[in-house]
Amino acid sequence: MTSLPEENCKLMDSFAIFIQSLLGVLAISTLFIKRQREVPQRPFRIWLYDVSKQATGSAMVHMLNLVAAYLSGKSSHEDSNPCVWYFMNLVLDTTIGVYILYLYLHLLHAGVRRLGLEHMESGNYGTPPRAANWVKQSAVFFVALLSMKVTVMIALAVFPALAVLGRIFLAPFQHMGDPRLQVVMVMLVVPLVMNIIQFWLIDHVIKQKPAAKYCIPDHPEPADEDDTLYSVVTDEPGRHSLDDDTSSPDSAAGLLAHRSAAHFDHHARASRTLSRQGSGDDVRANRHSRYEMDRSPIRI
Repeated sequence: MTSLPEENCKLMDSFAIFIQSLLGVLAISTLFIKRQREVPQRPFRIWLYDVSKQATGSAMVHMLNLVAAYLSGKSSHEDSNPCVWYFMNLVLDTTIGVYILYLYLHLLHAGVRRLGLEHMESGNYGTPPRAANWVKQSAVFFVALLSMKVTVMIALAVFPALAVLGRIFLAPFQHMGDPRLQVVMVMLVVPLVMNIIQFWLIDHVIKQKPAAKYCIPDHPEPADEDDTLYSVVTDEPGRHSLDDDTSSPDSAAGLLAHRSAAHFDHHARASRTLSRQGSGDDVRANRHSRYEMDRSPIRI
């Protein structure tokens, strides 16, 4: 009894395109879940800018993977099945490719800092956030992503024996007779897990790292409310002047330290309560205040 010949999968028919679209929606939606859990939470517009970088870049890499899979399948003596080569590109992109991307981004950002370009810190789009800054940062990200992809493709060309791993993985599904099973495995099941991990790691790399938000000056000086983090307001002229003896518990310096600690302790408790129980504009305003620097005055 002769066995049926193993049929190669098709990556660009209607079924494969549907699977690819489903994967994209599921993978990107997990970033929304990540946003709900992050502290401090990015304002929605900033988060949208960050996610759009990944979505556009992932679409670019996906198209390159399709082209690479077909070209490798036609020219390789190891395996002609494009699903094998797509699988290997995916595995390398979502593992060592993330580290390679990080290195390229580090080098490119060092270069733009030397050039003195403004608003090139990843995730910092200005105040208010501007689309022009997103375009500049996205250009750097896409160059790094393209460089990573070229590096992975060179690695597969130099070491074609890596296709053995893909062939071993797909062997059980090839023998089942329906090539669409291979498409489901290499374009939905495996990528869903790998892309979620990749997206979360890259999102951590490209988002703006929040600096320390709250600090109490060692020697606060009176100034306008609009120009300083804290403003000291007295109810009576000459009362609790900063020239008072700081060793006294009732001195202005002592009161300032006490009220500052109480102020931020109350602010932190209120923020946590709103994050757990609140909704709507109050929660969004609270999250934005945690992401930006608090400028409210302290009364003593």
